[in-house]
Amino acid sequence: MRHHIFTEIIDWPSLIDPNRGYIHDNTVIIDFRIDVIRTEGIEGVKPKDATFDLTRLCSPDEINNVTLVIGNNKLKVCKNYLAIHSPVIAAMLFKDFSEKGKEEVEIKDVVYEEFLDLLHLIFSRKAPITDTSIHHILELADRFEVKELIDEAENYLTKSSKLSAVEKLQLADQYRLGLLRTHILQGYNSARD
Repeated sequence: MRHHIFTEIIDWPSLIDPNRGYIHDNTVIIDFRIDVIRTEGIEGVKPKDATFDLTRLCSPDEINNVTLVIGNNKLKVCKNYLAIHSPVIAAMLFKDFSEKGKEEVEIKDVVYEEFLDLLHLIFSRKAPITDTSIHHILELADRFEVKELIDEAENYLTKSSKLSAVEKLQLADQYRLGLLRTHILQGYNSARD
């Protein structure tokens, strides 16, 4: 196996090209360090009609990809990556459920734009959690058991949210957010003292 230190970006097709020598026993090991210097984004801006293709995070093998159908909308995603973050989706796609092995899987009882927010957070962390999105992010993260997003939402509610203490307590109770509940109650006790 070749060992290289790259100071520039190598494209995926070159990396997985067997003739380039980066693959050994059907495996490519990538070890990298990222220093975040700056982040950018515009809150609330989402492409409505753009093709949402997250398969770039997958191997090119079509078996790793799945199309999620939400109402009249279709989203191509990497099922392996999504399954890492959601045990519920992992069970749907890889266990003995009717969705296993299907190229298209219907996700019922969700609003497309809200599910898109969830996917943006899972795949790229580019969609910020806001006071407007916090309710559906928590609902979907809880439903699909995306633990890191529940933690991120709890952190947002503890540090950044302008929601009232009552609203935060309701969310803390509904989604079992113990740190948030403790934070609010400690703040309330401090204010009384």
